[in-house]
Amino acid sequence: MINLIVRRQNNGITYISKLDFILAVSKKLGEKQAAVIWSKFEKIMIGSAIPTISECPLDLAIYPIDMYTAAKHLDLSIRFIDDSGAEIKVVK
Repeated sequence: MINLIVRRQNNGITYISKLDFILAVSKKLGEKQAAVIWSKFEKIMIGSAIPTISECPLDLAIYPIDMYTAAKHLDLSIRFIDDSGAEIKVVK
């Protein structure tokens, strides 16, 4: 299970940071596998909105529902958590 932190921008929009995603996958599956998975993820996300995080302009934000859908497509077992580690239900 890959734990992904759901963050919230000042405007209330929730997101998963690209950097957090890559670190979480690297921790669980290794750096090489994380790079392969991110490459596949980017291909899935073509044409989808991935906003820039205003607090960190060099990072990308992925909406939780998009992450959930892509993870299912990539057969990744993920769990959304908040900063304290409590599970967040994004979709049913």
